[in-house]
Amino acid sequence: MFNLLGEYHAKMDAKGRVQLPGALKKQLGEQGLADGFVLNRDVFEKCLVLYPTSAWQKLSAQMGKLNNFVRKNAIFLRRFNAGATPVEPDASGRINLPNPLIAYAELSK
Repeated sequence: MFNLLGEYHAKMDAKGRVQLPGALKKQLGEQGLADGFVLNRDVFEKCLVLYPTSAWQKLSAQMGKLNNFVRKNAIFLRRFNAGATPVEPDASGRINLPNPLIAYAELSK
């Protein structure tokens, strides 16, 4: 799986956009930026997690192996996939955070 390193601080503008930090862009490279991301709720904490699309696809394939007819798996999968939203950086390198995810993470514009 693709692992991004570091902790980055970013401010959200009034439209719910966040600028991707330069160090993060460098790790991703041009192809990573072009492929886009999936933004999702964290399963355990009130925060958001950003996955490169290729990493999300691998993770989804792993999750797809879980038996949906086992109650705890079904609950986990529902929670894991709830809110998963494809996002792409705009020409300025910003991603738009969807309002439901902003509310979930208790972020303020």
